[in-house]
Amino acid sequence: MLVACSSEDASSGSPPAPDGGASAPVTSEAACEHQFRVHVERCIKSTVAPATVASARTRYVADCVTTLGLSGATRTADEVEACASALEAEECGVIAEVLPACAPKAGTLATGSACNVDGQCQSGYCGLGAEGKGCGVCAAPPAEGEGCSAERPACAIGTRCVGVPGSTQSSCTRVSYADEKAACNGFDILCRPG
Repeated sequence: MLVACSSEDASSGSPPAPDGGASAPVTSEAACEHQFRVHVERCIKSTVAPATVASARTRYVADCVTTLGLSGATRTADEVEACASALEAEECGVIAEVLPACAPKAGTLATGSACNVDGQCQSGYCGLGAEGKGCGVCAAPPAEGEGCSAERPACAIGTRCVGVPGSTQSSCTRVSYADEKAACNGFDILCRPG
């Protein structure tokens, strides 16, 4: 579970759904639950024990809701729901961050601020140190085209750390999915799963 690194309240900020009516706003819990079902559960349920799936769902939803309420975070429950809907239209195995509806989103905290997750920081990167968990500091990640590695996989928002063809090096690169019968290269243009 995430624990906020600042003294600010980490509640989700989502109002309770009004009684009745189809126009009720999506709650953080409902959006996070939907995202777990379509991105994780449907892809593992035939190979993982139901009790394990239920435990994973509880942790995933709690972390997702907490993340939405962290200081500086700008992603909303509606955006999580939009991502879940986009994932639902895809085959298992898709890299969620490559889909426009699921793309990482910068937060409002300045460089040097305490953080727990990338989405709190204006830079889109929360440096958590070698363990990759706990309290970190907002910092600048490598920009598009700059080198990255398994030890330092963070990249600027909109890019991913991928291997450079014909090299042992990796760089921060924009990655997209190609539709059926479209050109791909397995590097920055991937085939959609399936």
